[in-house]
Amino acid sequence: MLYQGTHKIRSNFISIKQNDGEIINKFCKLKMRLLAKGSKISQDNHNNFISGNMPLNHLELDFCSPYSIGALIALYEHKIFTQSVIWGINPCDQPGVANKKQNMNATPI
Repeated sequence: MLYQGTHKIRSNFISIKQNDGEIINKFCKLKMRLLAKGSKISQDNHNNFISGNMPLNHLELDFCSPYSIGALIALYEHKIFTQSVIWGINPCDQPGVANKKQNMNATPI
């Protein structure tokens, strides 16, 4: 979907510096390079073309620990809070949940 789709979708890649030589980080770097730079059209198969120019973020943790995972969660929580301030919405408001609760109490079983 990300490679051959027509929409630009922002992707987040998270890798761990401690595991730099492992195949999972090599795979992560390959995916980031393909999404950012794309690939050429192959003479054999035109379906292999990847346009590139996809927006992406890369976060690299020094090592995987409860502290670094907690910092990562705090980063995403702060992102949501900042977006809610910019957009003028309440990030803790869940009207769908409140609506279901009201309907559950009103509907006899």
